[in-house]
Amino acid sequence: MKLFKKLYIEQNWFIALAIVALLMLLSYFFPELFFTAKILLLSLILVTLLDILMLFSTHKGLISKRILPEKFSNGDENKIEIHLQNHYTFPVFTKIIDEIPFQFQKRDFLIKREIGARSQTTFYYNLRPTERGEYHFGKL
Repeated sequence: MKLFKKLYIEQNWFIALAIVALLMLLSYFFPELFFTAKILLLSLILVTLLDILMLFSTHKGLISKRILPEKFSNGDENKIEIHLQNHYTFPVFTKIIDEIPFQFQKRDFLIKREIGARSQTTFYYNLRPTERGEYHFGKL
């Protein structure tokens, strides 16, 4: 069951499933479409299983690390570093969601990056604190 919690299914997969369902529905009126719909459904299942196998066969596929300054300077831009390592043998298109502390009021933080096969990358973003206190970052 832990495997299903780790999966993030993109919208394209649901669109493909809806097309297969529509073809199944249309095959009620046009029986020659039924074979095509079955082949497409089988293909979608096989591609999904292959994708899951490729993603979870490597123990440490993607490794991320957030590097923060010791103390944030109040009112100034503070640079946050994120290091990503790809241990897969294929390039990965990622959507990085960093759980920024609620004091910054950034709820739509998303960075899209492509990481080449067996490579690493570093990228930066800035945060400007406006109040004193401790900031607790969530998961990356």
